[in-house]
Amino acid sequence: LHYKARKAYDNVLLSIDGDSKTVSVHLSNEGREQVSGTLVWKLVDLTGDIVDSGTVSEKVDAFSSQEIFVRDFSAVLSDNQDRNSCFESVFTSSDGQIYRETHYFVPYKYLSLQNPGLTGEVKVADDKLILVIKADRPALFVEIDFEQADAVLSDNYFDIGAGETREIGVITENLSL
Repeated sequence: LHYKARKAYDNVLLSIDGDSKTVSVHLSNEGREQVSGTLVWKLVDLTGDIVDSGTVSEKVDAFSSQEIFVRDFSAVLSDNQDRNSCFESVFTSSDGQIYRETHYFVPYKYLSLQNPGLTGEVKVADDKLILVIKADRPALFVEIDFEQADAVLSDNYFDIGAGETREIGVITENLSL
């Protein structure tokens, strides 16, 4: 799980605090420079339909943390909809770095998960292998594993939002078949 640990030591951290109806998105900046960018958020049901969405532009000063978004979804998440929904957030900084975080309104075991409809393909670009993975519906804890090879990947153990595509690089100099 070194993939998650690597992200924990980044200077910028996107995090979500929430309960069964409310989310609060925080951006922490441990760097020496101000961080600015755009937060794109979606409330999605587990069949992949977008219930609500929006965009927020924010700046966070060096060595500080602040709440950049808060919303109460009580009106939308009535009648056990909290079991069928998740909150997806993506912060893209002005320098192009992407930070993702997902909030589930109930513990994982109570989610009404659907088959995520994962598909994948392999591309070669500039002598690099790239795995392209797409999900039709939210996919939790996606793990890439090769039965016949050891490989170092640019990312592993991640969620993919409904309708999203993730490109994962395979570091070929460490590939052993």
